[in-house]
Amino acid sequence: MLEFFRKHSKWVLFIIIILIVPSFVFFGTSKYSGMSISEKPLVKVNKEKITERQFNKSWTERLNSLRDQLGNNFKVSEIDTPANRNLWLNKIVDDILITQTANKNKFFGSDSMVRSAIALDPKFAVDGKFSMENYNAFLTSANITSQEYENYLRANTGINLVVEPLINSTLVPPTTLEELKKHVTKTREVQTKIFANEDFINAVSVDEKELEDWYKKNSEEKYRVPEYVNVEYFLLNQKAAVDLVPQPNEDALKSYYENNKNRFSTEERRFVRHIQLDSEERAKAIYEELKTTPNKFEEFVLSDSLDAGTKNNKGELGFLKKSDIPGIENTVFALDKPGITAPVKLGNSFHIFDVVQIEKAKVKSFEELKDTLVNEVKLQIASDKFAELSTNLTNLVHDRSDDLKTIAEDLQLQVSQVFGLSKSGLISDVPNQMVLSDELKKIFNSPRVIDTAYSSEVYNQGQNSGVIEISPSEFLVFKILDKVESKVPELKAVKAKVTRDYQLEKGAELAKKAGDEFINIYKNNPSEAPKASDGSSLLRDPIETSIFASNLPENLMRDVMAIPNDKLPTYVAGEVPDGYAVVRVIKDAIPDERMVRVFEQQFPIIVKNGVSAQVGDSYKASLRKTNKVIFTDVAQKTIEAPTK
Repeated sequence: MLEFFRKHSKWVLFIIIILIVPSFVFFGTSKYSGMSISEKPLVKVNKEKITERQFNKSWTERLNSLRDQLGNNFKVSEIDTPANRNLWLNKIVDDILITQTANKNKFFGSDSMVRSAIALDPKFAVDGKFSMENYNAFLTSANITSQEYENYLRANTGINLVVEPLINSTLVPPTTLEELKKHVTKTREVQTKIFANEDFINAVSVDEKELEDWYKKNSEEKYRVPEYVNVEYFLLNQKAAVDLVPQPNEDALKSYYENNKNRFSTEERRFVRHIQLDSEERAKAIYEELKTTPNKFEEFVLSDSLDAGTKNNKGELGFLKKSDIPGIENTVFALDKPGITAPVKLGNSFHIFDVVQIEKAKVKSFEELKDTLVNEVKLQIASDKFAELSTNLTNLVHDRSDDLKTIAEDLQLQVSQVFGLSKSGLISDVPNQMVLSDELKKIFNSPRVIDTAYSSEVYNQGQNSGVIEISPSEFLVFKILDKVESKVPELKAVKAKVTRDYQLEKGAELAKKAGDEFINIYKNNPSEAPKASDGSSLLRDPIETSIFASNLPENLMRDVMAIPNDKLPTYVAGEVPDGYAVVRVIKDAIPDERMVRVFEQQFPIIVKNGVSAQVGDSYKASLRKTNKVIFTDVAQKTIEAPTK
């Protein structure tokens, strides 16, 4: 097993997750009953049979469950695939085999197991404690008796007893974990030099015949345009509602202005400094002196003020409004012009204020605010208009499921078009594609919109999409204009892109050649970092790298870590995104303590779960060998066919 981890270290986590995830992502329990005698089964499991109808019903239920769980992240084109349908069918087979094994061996949960399962079920708990009221409410909603539910749990617990004891008894030897820890946390000091493909493009000459031959060779894989649809659509949102609101007249605007004048006013503010004192006598003495020599205010701030926050900043409190400090309205705001106030007691202290600047209150004029007033009045009216339009939209879309344009006309909404909507999202290189805003790209690249576009009702029957709620204040309705089959374009249609790709490929070959030549020059003296004639290093500064923290591709990282210690320092090289990397592997380094802690805390559990899953799969495989499981020719056809 360690050899497996050594070879595939960077995706150990991925492999383990794949082994575990199917149990709760793609799989669940289903009832496989009700087969018509005329139906040909997909699979025969001893005397039980799984039909196409049963499988499709079970898989559709699973897709719906995933759609509810994932919300906007649910993308049916990525989940409803032959590979996942095959996983699901095999899971159904395993479920049946396990159930049959439990029944054959009379595995049932004991009374104590059943009681424990009920007592520990979170859906029956209130504040962490079992609630009989919740339990009874569940039984009522499910329309079953407590005895029926207990019998179900007893049988289900028996089913769990077939595989779970094997899984739970799985042990990973400490020596294995220690070896894995050494491998995963292994750290090395390296230097790199990147030969970028882009740097060699100018050295690539383009021969037309070679370009044509290259395109023929690569056109299917690189340039085939997937099937896509072009759609017409309209959006109902705040902007659309506002556009439908007529310009308010002068009287309405003036009335709105008068009713909201306080919102368009700026309150008077005064720039204030102060001296804070604890003695009224001292405050009065300073005030008397300031009346004749006000320019000594800052001097008294430094020598006498008790406010540490403003003492070293000339006593400045900044611009204040009347309501900012209780009590200043009768002192600071009582002055007709800038000046110094008599001492005033606020709380337990005495203050002398210096009003440096006065900003008078100001009310913006009607003319200044006219454009703002128009927008605000229209927005208020538009909110009611939006509610009206939303109701009408829902009714019209329901009544005219095969229409779009007349609905838009009735609602006075603008119809627009989007081209190149494929099952994986918008395609940029299609004829007539318009420049779309980021917001529109986000809308049409959303899984929900794509799934709707390729649904049977919209794609096959030509109906509109129905009302799709993008947000509580934005709704989308669209309809397919035309469908475009997948095809490989002619070279002349994509020549610029093909030429660029051709040059990059040839540039990559030259980059690799240059990298290999560099190694050939310096490989005989790897202990010394190569330098240019001016003494500067030809490699980047040394860095520490590990499986957990590396910017190198997996294949190159694997080569870096595979070099025996006694062969260091040495060189390795390999492809990186957009270039070719030469790596000087210098020496082993001490692993980062945080990385080691992460491994010690998390990896034992992850590895145990992965190994346990493998043990469970092995046992299920052995059940198939000791039972009669036959996949018919219908099974593969059903797996390959998209869910209807």
